[in-house]
Formats: sequence, structure tokens, C-alpha cells
Amino acid sequence: MKPLVSAIMLTYNRPFFVERSVELFLNQTWPNKELIILDDGPGIGGADISWPDNVRHIRCDRAWITKKRAQGYLAAKGELVCCWDDDDYFGPRRLQVQAEALIDGKVDACGFALDYVVRVPSLRFYRWRQAPGRQIKFHDGTMMTWRWMLLTLPAAIREEASQFTMLQMMAGKGFRLGELPNLGHFIYVRHAHSVWNEELDKHASPSGPPSWTPFKQMEFWGDPRLAFQGQGGGYVK
Repeated sequence: MKPLVSAIMLTYNRPFFVERSVELFLNQTWPNKELIILDDGPGIGGADISWPDNVRHIRCDRAWITKKRAQGYLAAKGELVCCWDDDDYFGPRRLQVQAEALIDGKVDACGFALDYVVRVPSLRFYRWRQAPGRQIKFHDGTMMTWRWMLLTLPAAIREEASQFTMLQMMAGKGFRLGELPNLGHFIYVRHAHSVWNEELDKHASPSGPPSWTPFKQMEFWGDPRLAFQGQGGGYVK
């Protein structure tokens, strides 16, 4: 049997994102998978939603994202664990491409570069230009690795350090980190509540809908110009 992949989603008061992110997860081609949702918000209708068997919704105390993520690592049942941000777009082969790279033994942790960005609700696409010389070549929010490797880090580090810092520490232990080609597997979605709040125009050039990804891959959002209206008043930009 293929190894179980545990995807860790952190969320706070974003039911619209969660609903669509669960759809993306269930569309993944990797057959043996579970999604763990760590929710410290006022609720996403957990009591009223009939979650699929491979989706676990865990209510937790209000906490910073590092502590929530650490809870997810401990709750995970899979040999492989990965980050699954609730507001980004992941193509259907994302888990498969990463799991196969790890099983092949060429890398110990892997992810995709932040090559493509879409701003909602305007649907403006960008090609991201990453600064050269970075030790970690991929976006830490797409990391997948073996669970036992994460657990070699002290508990205090797992609860307090950023994902980027943890990857640096893993590299220092001799674990091999690898960037995988981002062939539409990951699109960073920018909105008014994004943690990363840089002005994209200073770092990337507008490209229109990229020719490498059919528009159908974005139909999952519906029409973002409408879908993001009224989401707490915060997503319109």
C-alpha cells in the first residue's frame, strides 16, 4: 500500500476557504491521504458538516500558527506529512508528485517554488521572480517530508519556530531539501488577509492567465470577483 500522507491545514474564521480547500484535497490523485484541519476560530460549522472519513476537523484553543502546526504533526497518522494552506490553489497531482519524490529517495523534504501568484478578487496573475542564492529553494508552505524527520526536532522548536527555520535546521542535520518543478501544482492566492503582505508589483510582472494552466483549474473558485465579496468585508482588494 502507498504510504499515508497527512496534510495539515491551519485555519481561523475562513469557512469559504476551507470548503474549497477540502474540495481540492479530495480531488488529489494520491489515494492514501488524510486532511487534518486545526481550527481555533469561532467555527466553520463543524457540528453541522458531514466530513469525509479522511478529513478530521480538530477544534483547538486560540494559538499562534506554529503551535497549531505542531499539534497537527502530533495528530497525523501518516508516514508523510505536508503543509496544506487553506487559501492557496493546489493542482490534483500535488500530493502524488511530492510523495513519489520522497519515496524514490532522492530528497528528504520537498516543495514547489512560489512561481505563480494570483490576486483575488481581481484575478490578476503574476510570475514570481525569486531572489537568487536562497538556501531554501521552495515555498515552505508546500513542504512535504517524512514525519519521523520532523519529530527529530525538539518539541520547543516545532512549537515556536517558523516552517522556514525548521527547514533550515533539517538541512543542518544533513537532510536533503529539494525543489520540484511547479507545473501548475501550486498557485499562491493573494487576498487582503494574506500573511505575506508585500506589494506584488514591485517584485513580479503581470502576465495575464499563464498559458501553461488551463482556466478550468481556476474555475474551482467560481467568479472570485463575486465569491470574495462579503467574506467579512476583508477579501475585497
